[in-house]
Amino acid sequence: MPVLFNLDPSLAVPDFQGLTVAAMPQPPAYGRWNLTWHLSEAEGGLHLTAVYRTALFEEEAIAAWIAEYDALLTLMLEQSNASVQALNRALDDALIAQTQQLQRTLTVRNRQKLEVANRRRP
Repeated sequence: MPVLFNLDPSLAVPDFQGLTVAAMPQPPAYGRWNLTWHLSEAEGGLHLTAVYRTALFEEEAIAAWIAEYDALLTLMLEQSNASVQALNRALDDALIAQTQQLQRTLTVRNRQKLEVANRRRP
């Protein structure tokens, strides 16, 4: 499955003599791959835009992956001396919790779809 992870360089903010300005990353209009993550530095942090094929990915799955990535970056900042194994264990725990929540959400959604389909039957 084609996936692209793109980190754009920092955006330089011009000086307009007395005006407060900020560079805002522009989200891409489309994705060439099945899943593309565009990251850019902005306002002392990272701005992430995920472009994905909705026929292949549920919005909840994308949100869970973004949360996982955020958790990884946060863990790396908070525990800069932690081993890769320790980070992996912590992320596994978070991933298990997210997966369980996603499964509950998708189960409810699928039941709702089945109920609608059953009501439409003659």
